[in-house]
Amino acid sequence: MRLGDIGYAKIGLTYSPSDVVRDKGILVFRSSNIKGDKINYSDQVRVNKKIPNDLKVKEGDILICARNGSRRLIGKNVYISKQDEGNTFGAFMSVFRTKNSKFIYHLFQSYLFRREIEKDIGPTINQVTTGNLLRFKFTLPPLPEQKRIVAVLETWDEYLEKLKRKIEIKKNIKKGLMQQLLTGKKRLKGFKGKWQTVKLGDIGKIVSGGTPDTNNINYWNGNILWVTPTEITKLSSKFLYNTERRISLEGLNNSSATLIPKMSLILCSRATIGECAINKFDVTTNQGFKNIVPSNIDINFLYYFILTKKKYLKKISSGSTFLEFSKRDLEKMPITIPMQKKEQTAIANILTKADEEIEALEKKKKIIEEQKKYLLNNLITGKLRTPENLKRLNKNSPSTALL
Repeated sequence: MRLGDIGYAKIGLTYSPSDVVRDKGILVFRSSNIKGDKINYSDQVRVNKKIPNDLKVKEGDILICARNGSRRLIGKNVYISKQDEGNTFGAFMSVFRTKNSKFIYHLFQSYLFRREIEKDIGPTINQVTTGNLLRFKFTLPPLPEQKRIVAVLETWDEYLEKLKRKIEIKKNIKKGLMQQLLTGKKRLKGFKGKWQTVKLGDIGKIVSGGTPDTNNINYWNGNILWVTPTEITKLSSKFLYNTERRISLEGLNNSSATLIPKMSLILCSRATIGECAINKFDVTTNQGFKNIVPSNIDINFLYYFILTKKKYLKKISSGSTFLEFSKRDLEKMPITIPMQKKEQTAIANILTKADEEIEALEKKKKIIEEQKKYLLNNLITGKLRTPENLKRLNKNSPSTALL
């Protein structure tokens, strides 16, 4: 069936800069308001203008990015919930309205919808018109089976939402622990010694990075891990095990790069200022780092301490082309630490345990997301069928459910 046979689409509101207001007015949904499977309200544009009723979103509408400078964003969509009702949407957006919107929304999340979008987008204009959207054709199961498919997918969605909330709670607990334990406001049982304030340069050696000549093939594809900021930002844990590129010993010796011994702190000094990791192997880095080789501090304690000092590191950064903090300024950075290294380690162990719990939940979430993706693409296409006597699924553990 064509989408036009089961529903209709509306293009969004056109407004001028003079219509935009700061506080009062109606909220205009744009592509930036679609974050994952929900509407995100952090980026707001409001207009003071009379809005026709058919341009106000209703529960069950599917909001679609119809036009954008980025080709990959065309077709991005979200299901409008009860709390989103009454707002409007911009001219680069459209809504699709249909009676069986929950099933169609899941269809729009599948590769089938993405395939239609890719076929429709022209070579120069990144958009999908409402006319073309309504001509998209899909094979649909009978209505009772659509409802069963929705029930299955919503089970996975609800479980994912529970996992996300649990992860957020764990992160907030960890944040609170860091604020209490890394400042000495809360002391661990058995430790009473004083804390002291020292300069970072007193408890570690600061080592800058460098890049070998990229045109000399003898300097590259060696055995020495070469770290860039991207390697740090994409990490899911505090440890760095591998890098995309490696340099040779000759490359190391013919550049300003320095070999950083394992269990040091790899610290971004520009671009993603304050992002850091602990290297599990000897590495070298590009010039966007000021690395700390510890001499008299628990490296895990130092890692968590630096995470709390991102604002400070940005404050001491300067530069006309890009912001960066200097080796000298980092060496002068004050750090208040327990005099007993055992207390440093005990604090770090608690925070490490909190990280491990979060990482375990993140891994579980990834597994459930992969299951959901598999189910989505196979149920929507009919490769997997739902029996008419489908039993109620366990929403507390959907991965154990059988179709």
